[in-house]
Amino acid sequence: MENRIQYRGNGEVTEFFYNFVIFAAGDMEVYLDDALQVSGYEVVGAGDKEGGKVVFEKAPASGVLVTLWPVCNKSVRRLIGR
Repeated sequence: MENRIQYRGNGEVTEFFYNFVIFAAGDMEVYLDDALQVSGYEVVGAGDKEGGKVVFEKAPASGVLVTLWPVCNKSVRRLIGR
């Protein structure tokens, strides 16, 4: 099973939830469409076995694909060309 969560932005929602464990905020990669984000958001819930959420400073625009992907899946992403 692939541990990534995807949403579509609507220009209003700033919180996007994930239901897997990460151990530090840096263990989560956040993409808007295909662009890796390095700022403009906060990862909440690192270390919580129930998961957490990513909170953006500004809501992603309507139609933008929001992808939350834990770093531990980097080898899987190389295999599928992401």
